[in-house]
Amino acid sequence: MPFWRSAPEPLLRRAADNRRQPLIVVADDDRDTREMYRAFFDLSGFRTAEAANGHQTLLMVRQLLPDVLLTDLVLPDVDGFAIARELKT
Repeated sequence: MPFWRSAPEPLLRRAADNRRQPLIVVADDDRDTREMYRAFFDLSGFRTAEAANGHQTLLMVRQLLPDVLLTDLVLPDVDGFAIARELKT
């Protein structure tokens, strides 16, 4: 018999539901890559949003204030380095 007692299962589930799940923005011009990352993060319990280009990424990050930004370095309009510089300022 363990020397600790765990909370009843319904209480653990309720506590987990009350916590805000982290938001990850996935920025990539390749739709298949975005969908792959989104499926993985959704199944792992994260909220996700997708951006297909640099301008969309910058707008989304400013509006949603995600916990994590996962971006491709080579995007059609604004590359990942420029996005990082812009967000850093």
